[in-house]
Amino acid sequence: MLNENLQNGIVEDAVNISDVKQGIVNYKGKLRKVLFTIFSVLCFIPIGVVAIVDTAVTGSITWSIIPIVSILFFWAVVSPIFIKNYKFIYSLLSLTLFALIFLFILNMLTYGTWFFSLALPAAANTLASIWIVYFVFRFLKISFWYKISLVILFIGFTSLISNFFINSLILTTYSIATVNLAFNISGSIILAAIFFIIGMLRNNKAKNRKE
Repeated sequence: MLNENLQNGIVEDAVNISDVKQGIVNYKGKLRKVLFTIFSVLCFIPIGVVAIVDTAVTGSITWSIIPIVSILFFWAVVSPIFIKNYKFIYSLLSLTLFALIFLFILNMLTYGTWFFSLALPAAANTLASIWIVYFVFRFLKISFWYKISLVILFIGFTSLISNFFINSLILTTYSIATVNLAFNISGSIILAAIFFIIGMLRNNKAKNRKE
């Protein structure tokens, strides 16, 4: 009888714990929806305000299209944090997709020709750098100092490529562009080597302590 009561008590406790956990999950889900709603309202109210003001002043949607597109971009990039089982990579994917779309739309709205010549190389360099940092620190099982060294080296390489395209358009003197790129890559290599050496020294020091 005692064992039976004890077993029944354990089962009831397990059921209660399961109910509490489910209640917490449901509460988090409702809270996430409420926060997303509040965030969306705070984004779309300014959109409505600038659209109304623009229409009242000019009679149509003119200058307000740029802040509207900018707010929509911000909303699209931040929204993934409200997804259930959120992961940082969701924000990276959203940022990568909508940043390029946002810049392309701005280029069209301003009747510019700077998207492919300037915005795309610069944006690609920035996004590639962010992805490099994410993958190196997320997946590589190496020393922290080695990670820093690797990140600097990769970012220096991506910057070299983007700067090559940008400098070829902005700088008319080829020698100036060449010197600029040389400083870029040499600085990255030197910094990467410094952090790599620091990592080696710290690893050797740790091995000597164990011995």
